[in-house]
Amino acid sequence: MPIFPDSLKPLEPGDVVGVAAPASCFDADLFEKGLEALRGCGFEVRVPKPAYLRQGYLAGSDQERARAFMELWEDPEVKAVLCARGGYGVLRILPLLDFDRLARTSKVFVGYSDITGLMQALMERCGLPVFHGPVITGLGRNPAHAKSLARRLSGEWPSEWGLEDPYIITPGSAAGLLAGGNLATLCHLAGTPFQPDFAGKIVFLEDVGEAPYRIDRMLTHLRLCGMLNGMSGILLGSFYNCGEDGEIRRVLADRLGGLGVPVLGGFPAGHGPENKTFPMGTPVKLDADQASLTFRNP
Repeated sequence: MPIFPDSLKPLEPGDVVGVAAPASCFDADLFEKGLEALRGCGFEVRVPKPAYLRQGYLAGSDQERARAFMELWEDPEVKAVLCARGGYGVLRILPLLDFDRLARTSKVFVGYSDITGLMQALMERCGLPVFHGPVITGLGRNPAHAKSLARRLSGEWPSEWGLEDPYIITPGSAAGLLAGGNLATLCHLAGTPFQPDFAGKIVFLEDVGEAPYRIDRMLTHLRLCGMLNGMSGILLGSFYNCGEDGEIRRVLADRLGGLGVPVLGGFPAGHGPENKTFPMGTPVKLDADQASLTFRNP
């Protein structure tokens, strides 16, 4: 049976999709190609003028980005919010957002990479599910991904996903809400008021362009600060351009294999060639033995 978070309404043709730029500024050509791909899926796409602001490597000042996100989220005509790109900058606006106001409105939100910080805050402070999936510039690089994204946001997906090329670090099965995201971003949340609480949760991790020793250092940091204490299981996405597969898997096994929870790798999401859209902040069952992830009704 298809699963869609019951607090959200699946998108329909003609729905308005708003585009936020809460982090870095973007490549204009890739951005326009991504918008065109999204329009080709039957959605009306709305890009507020502040999205085009520039301040160094950021899409406007912190105050401008925070204000633009609040206005877009509270626009009753906007049914979903996607992000122009990740990069850097979300953590700077988290203290400027009014999460009590954001919690009053439930709508589809999609992002990944640096957007992880905002996704975690929406899940924990507002109790809202979110979607881990492509940003607009990513759709510009691979417009074919827009069709898959649109199907998922329209409620079309199987409840159980089997991994085609899995690797098992620790066998077993576990259940809990799915959380996590980009490893480097999660590390930078540690010790802040926005540090995630992963107790009882299935934690998804992915990253890009980090040497194996840096992945080791980040995972060690999460262990030392206690962020991984009490979690139920770990789902690993792509660690793209992070060195040889054998070496990075050795590091992942060394740092995550002794935690006493199931650890399954090979989920096709993150910065690699595939970045499948899936919900977070929703209950799942992770079965490392069967190499599958099952989404459950809340």
